[in-house]
Amino acid sequence: MHNAMLWTGRFEQEMNVTLLPAETSKLVTIGTLRAIRMNADGEVLTNCKEEDTECLHGDVAAVVHQYDRVKALTVLAQNLYGLPGEKFETFFERYGLTEASKED
Repeated sequence: MHNAMLWTGRFEQEMNVTLLPAETSKLVTIGTLRAIRMNADGEVLTNCKEEDTECLHGDVAAVVHQYDRVKALTVLAQNLYGLPGEKFETFFERYGLTEASKED
């Protein structure tokens, strides 16, 4: 729903909207990134130059949407926010998909 409103201009009728590339936005949608870069604390970084594999000068993302698409991020989220005994599933585990099916 929100994507349809964004791409049809409906949001712009009610508020000021700025579209940013996934690699530079503070709101990161994991499914749209070519490469995911994280710092030593496991925080997802943005504003990384493609040739900068370590992303030494990246910014920490404020919001990570679709974190459950990546096992390492799912485990980090569980460790940070999960209740004792609670298991966070990846998107692929939840829907019985294989990681390879994400390309389809």
